[in-house]
Amino acid sequence: MNGYTNWETWNVASWIGNDELLYNISIEASDYADFVHRISWYSQGSCTPDGVDWESSVLNRAELDELIKEHV
Repeated sequence: MNGYTNWETWNVASWIGNDELLYNISIEASDYADFVHRISWYSQGSCTPDGVDWESSVLNRAELDELIKEHV
């Protein structure tokens, strides 16, 4: 899981880091919650293409916040 708490968090991080649109959205976001709000503007659906809900309770939000901050 490349250092992430679980597969779901890794999957979300992987999509954010490897999809051009999602990456560009992450650059503008202040944190993961803001990122999730922003992707709703682009009709990206409620989950990753692999089926992980963007708002799943198993996601490690602190790790995803850190990822978003790295993209600024």
